[in-house]
Amino acid sequence: MPPVSKRLRHTVAFNTRRSKESLVSKRSEDYSYEQQKEEFTTLFKLDDQIDHIDFQNDSIVNDISDLFSYCKTQINIRFLSTLVYMSLRRFGHTCRVVDSFLTTIGGMTAKTCQKWANLLVHNDFDEFIGDGRGGKQGDSFWDLHTDLEMEAKDFVFQECSKKEATFTAEKLAKFIDDRFYDLNKLKKAEDKLIRSIESCRLDLRRFGCKYTENKARPYFLGHEREDVVQHREQFVTYFMQHKD
Repeated sequence: MPPVSKRLRHTVAFNTRRSKESLVSKRSEDYSYEQQKEEFTTLFKLDDQIDHIDFQNDSIVNDISDLFSYCKTQINIRFLSTLVYMSLRRFGHTCRVVDSFLTTIGGMTAKTCQKWANLLVHNDFDEFIGDGRGGKQGDSFWDLHTDLEMEAKDFVFQECSKKEATFTAEKLAKFIDDRFYDLNKLKKAEDKLIRSIESCRLDLRRFGCKYTENKARPYFLGHEREDVVQHREQFVTYFMQHKD
């Protein structure tokens, strides 16, 4: 029997891989919302403190993106992106799908992740981690600008209390930018914001505010939480002391 040609082996391998990818996609489509709820009930039926989450809802991407953005301030984006890339590839997702997802949440491209994954798998681990052992360096922006932070918190609270759905992280970034230069009596020399929109999204979370799929505008998670009430009292005191 003559040996199988290289072209035939390549064709068979390609068709097999494509079939697997189609199967993974089909399984994902067949995994309905009702099946998710049934699985959730089975796994967490003994813990009534855990609510069901529809992970297929598009709003989940915002939560993932916010968490990813925060993690980037603590650890090298290379490690995070490569971890997500390898995990999704392990579960059969195509490189194109993974690349789109990583781009959406603010990660590296799939091509770059593949390069680092290759280094991790086929070379030395120490070479992979290289000099990227740290995450954020130095003081936090808010550690250096506590007065501005209080103004930003109050601005967010006032905007989120309005009925019209017009408040965005971009508006918070613009407010912080304007006030930063006003308070420090500096002249803005470039168009770049002093605090990025990505960071302001995390600020909204930290201030107790988030978007959901059921609301067109951000809202506060528990207006009467102890820390929220404490902030209001602190702000009123600060405002009264500096009103002149």
